[in-house]
Amino acid sequence: MEMILETRRGIFRTGGERLEEAAEFAAEEGLKMAAGGALGKVLSRISITERGLTHVKDRHTIGGTRTIGKSVFSEGEDIAGLVRAAEKVQAAPQAGGNLQRVVDAGRIIGTDRATGQPTTLYTVITDSSGDLVTAFPGVP
Repeated sequence: MEMILETRRGIFRTGGERLEEAAEFAAEEGLKMAAGGALGKVLSRISITERGLTHVKDRHTIGGTRTIGKSVFSEGEDIAGLVRAAEKVQAAPQAGGNLQRVVDAGRIIGTDRATGQPTTLYTVITDSSGDLVTAFPGVP
């Protein structure tokens, strides 16, 4: 997984085995490795794979083949754009080893199956390598 640390002095990129080095760099700079308004933040890139995007389209878009009982994005919603926007949100680990990001789009992006109501929130799930697993309106 590629990590990006943004600082006043530039952007520090690292992957896998260099994550510890990024943490040391952040500590030296007096930065916290978290999102949420801190100047220094560690973000991970999301790889939008064909498999992941197909999963989302089949299960969470209008006209998808497996949408019954699922949260669905509004017609015409830019799924790839929403996933890219989620890169700005700190990922949280899930029990099975995947990572989740819950994002507020600031506008209605679909319908949450749990409430049956329009929602501005959506969730992006990636595997530990940063590959897209799924994305859907609402929260897990």
